[in-house]
Amino acid sequence: MIKYTLLIIFCLAQVPQSFADSFSWSKESFKETLKPSRDPASTRRDLKKKKLKAVDPNLFRFRDHRRKKQLTILIFGDSGTGGVDQYQVGKRMYEECQKEGCDFGILLGDIIYPKGFSKSRLPNLSEENLEEATEKFELPYKSFGQFDFWLVPGNHDWYGDIQKSINYTLKSPRWKMPFNHYEIPWLPRWVRMYGLDTTRIERLDHDSSLVKEQMEMANKMYKARTGLVEKESFCKSRGWKILFGHHGIYTSGRHGRLDMARPLRMLNPFRQKGENRHMKETLLPFIKKCGVQILVVGHDHHQEYIKAIDPKTKRVIYYQVLQGAAGKIRITKKVKHPEFKSTVRSSDFGFSIITLTPEKANVKYFGYPEGHPEKFKMYFETDILLKEFKE
Repeated sequence: MIKYTLLIIFCLAQVPQSFADSFSWSKESFKETLKPSRDPASTRRDLKKKKLKAVDPNLFRFRDHRRKKQLTILIFGDSGTGGVDQYQVGKRMYEECQKEGCDFGILLGDIIYPKGFSKSRLPNLSEENLEEATEKFELPYKSFGQFDFWLVPGNHDWYGDIQKSINYTLKSPRWKMPFNHYEIPWLPRWVRMYGLDTTRIERLDHDSSLVKEQMEMANKMYKARTGLVEKESFCKSRGWKILFGHHGIYTSGRHGRLDMARPLRMLNPFRQKGENRHMKETLLPFIKKCGVQILVVGHDHHQEYIKAIDPKTKRVIYYQVLQGAAGKIRITKKVKHPEFKSTVRSSDFGFSIITLTPEKANVKYFGYPEGHPEKFKMYFETDILLKEFKE
């Protein structure tokens, strides 16, 4: 018995503090934290009880894409380090968007490391908040000018003040986060894109009803004020249905191998690796029922292109574009999983560009190895056909 106890202590000691701490408030029973300065209990209270206020869309500008027959979208995540590589990736994104003609960008959370916008007793944005946003968002992407970046919060953003992240929409010509989840307005009728707050879904509400709540109910004020989102439900709409958020379902990265919500599960040699169990239980049923074709996520600090398949019929359920390497990178390992196939897996810094038409989605991956920005290149390209999902 003593040997097993020592083995468990040793395994937990090997987990990096930043990762272990990020899960320290994911379950009520797991109250102990490795890094008291983050106050996980406070973060848990925020996730459960804090009522967020949406920004009035009449008070900020965004572009109208309704008449377009093609959309080109920049995809990146986990960017907000303020480091050299974030600026280098930002420069490369701008150069490629100049060539490709990007219409807008999607930032997949962890916008400001390590703890989001600093909390304070005052509800207004402080000078410290403005400095954080300038260093880790405005300056790296200054070249884009009046360009729409639609953002969703990540787990690190929830360590800070999410309401300030929403309110900053009124301060910036680029930052667009009208709520912690929302549908991008003024898109063509042949595509719907919804940003989810996956931190709430993954860490608190392990129930698919919250996905429906976020999609159709909780953001009534935003939808009513815009008058831009069709009354037809997301699931009943035709054409492309795309979800974007911070946490994914499948991954070859570290978050698919460790489970700090239940540390003892890591000792089970038969445990299935390569998946976020909570997101799978919550989001996958919704994707199947709703007919979502593409899921765009970050969280793990690498780039990966995943085909989610039904292990029985071998049919494609959806495609997952994982982009969490715009500010940090991490080595990945090949994972054998019966429910997905990883076509591309890279630890390069980088991003993706998706070009949508009513019939096809062209997906490109760009990147460079650590320490060698001069080796930047497009290293993968593929097409997803909408007819592939029609029965």
